[in-house]
Amino acid sequence: MVSSCLNLNLGTTSYEDAMNIQNKLHALISCKKIPNILLTLEHPHTITIGKTGSNQDLKINAKSILESGVDIIKTNRGGKATYHGPGQLITYPIINLRELKLGPQKYIFKIEETIIKTLNEFGVNACRSIGNPGVWVKNSKIAAVGVKISNGISSHGFSVNLNTDLSYFDFIIPCGIADKSICSLYSLGIKSIDENHFRKILIKNFSLVFNLSIQISSPYDIEHMYNINII
Repeated sequence: MVSSCLNLNLGTTSYEDAMNIQNKLHALISCKKIPNILLTLEHPHTITIGKTGSNQDLKINAKSILESGVDIIKTNRGGKATYHGPGQLITYPIINLRELKLGPQKYIFKIEETIIKTLNEFGVNACRSIGNPGVWVKNSKIAAVGVKISNGISSHGFSVNLNTDLSYFDFIIPCGIADKSICSLYSLGIKSIDENHFRKILIKNFSLVFNLSIQISSPYDIEHMYNINII
């Protein structure tokens, strides 16, 4: 059986606003008031620190990072520190994993599979790294995965570096892994990147891997369709 899902593209959205939207959608999906949701967006310069991370994952003091225009936010997703910013596609699936019969490990496996399939379509030979969640190109990480599952509903998700300014990763030990580098499509030589096209290919592959029927929508449409307030 194919489950339904709506894709909402939020454009550039602050991390705090995106968290508030996720929390509202999570509650509505838990009550079966709306279908599954796939949020796609971009964050302004932000470093997030997950449940297993700390300020020890910062390479320089927090004050200097904040003065450079980068927010630092401690969050309730799994994992340690990562960077979000312009040129990076963020995807937050808020989906009922119980209905899809997916546990945490299989869910993360399918996320990685989605990213790998998408990158393959752009000529990038991406892979997994045993013991290190995310997607890699040789010894460089191109996509980070950090999720939360509550009451069988997922939140948070994954990020893919398209033409991200990778110098911001120098502020942190990315995902707590000190001996690996970070890459992007741009750093791999793919200089002309249509972010909208990449997002469409990723949504297509997410639909195939998770066996979801995904329709493109908007916050305005879903608010009026279901008589709710999410923004």
